[in-house]
Amino acid sequence: MKALLIAAAILFSQDGGSLEAIVNRYKEAVRKAKTFDDGISAARATLAEVEKFLETTRDGDPAARARYIAADLSALLENFKGAADHWRKFLETFPKHAQAALVRMELAHALVADGREGEAREAFEALIKEHPDDPRVLEARLGIAQTYLTEKRDDESLRAFTRIRADYKGKPEEWIASIQQAVGCLIAGRAGEGRALLDEAVRTCPDSATVEFVKRVLTYWLWIGKPAPSLEGKNLRGEPVPPDLLKGKVTVLYFYSSDFAFSVAESTIMRRIARRFGDGDVSVLAVAIDSDKAKLETDLARVGVTWPVLFDGKGLDGPAAAAFQVKALPLDLVIDRKGIVRFVNPLISRHGRELNRCVETLIVEK
Repeated sequence: MKALLIAAAILFSQDGGSLEAIVNRYKEAVRKAKTFDDGISAARATLAEVEKFLETTRDGDPAARARYIAADLSALLENFKGAADHWRKFLETFPKHAQAALVRMELAHALVADGREGEAREAFEALIKEHPDDPRVLEARLGIAQTYLTEKRDDESLRAFTRIRADYKGKPEEWIASIQQAVGCLIAGRAGEGRALLDEAVRTCPDSATVEFVKRVLTYWLWIGKPAPSLEGKNLRGEPVPPDLLKGKVTVLYFYSSDFAFSVAESTIMRRIARRFGDGDVSVLAVAIDSDKAKLETDLARVGVTWPVLFDGKGLDGPAAAAFQVKALPLDLVIDRKGIVRFVNPLISRHGRELNRCVETLIVEK
């Protein structure tokens, strides 16, 4: 929640008027929020104030900043249609704004999150056409490939990734596309092709940090097709976890740390999975590796974690982390009803909608 205010402050000048008062009230409400619902209530109230502000202020930088905040708050509240409407209004009102490329990107992501992949592709393509030299062009091209994957148009997705790799041959962007294409292959049921891409990156990428990352990806991929280890330990209430926890349902298991840079985004994705598939066929389970239990409970409440959490409690040395050979986060696994790991780290887009596809694939299996 703080991120949107920081971004707005950087991107748009401070107007010093009523909008700034609204923003300051929101900052204070977020600072005091103890639960996810507290933060959502603050966002909802602030959105209403910002939209009222926009009724009387339609031009100039204050209006641009207010429109940006309204769109971002709408997305935070998961009203992605509302967010897209605000982004489009921004572009209609301020077509030559210095941040038009950023707004086109945010519009595309709101459309993706709303399940409107075709419209999202149009928005990504508009960014590429209107802002060919913008650094977000790579993200837009990757976004197009990701939307095809979500729609199960796998050949088109993999061809799009291949074109990106060819266009950036020998540049760092080539390896970003290679890694995403490898994950796309895994999701599309072509894990062998994905491994080949990762092996090629290890052999040919000149950047040592990228090579080490790809090696870790390959190490985690060794879990694919193998039984998940039994989990032992207690939840946050001190109750022992059932020995058969990872069998009988499709399970999305992930390792959580408040210190992980993407823990909030990851929690958001998992919350959507729990809400969408919470009908008894699917379970979401977090393994928390943080050692400070009190702080962990506070952090989990703030990001809205309501599903079971196993308290591993010893960082990467905890029993569950050791059993899964966790060396670094993220580690997200999708496990079938028989307890077999089928997908590892299948998240490549901001909203993680490709994870839905993985879960749906396993739900229909008997």
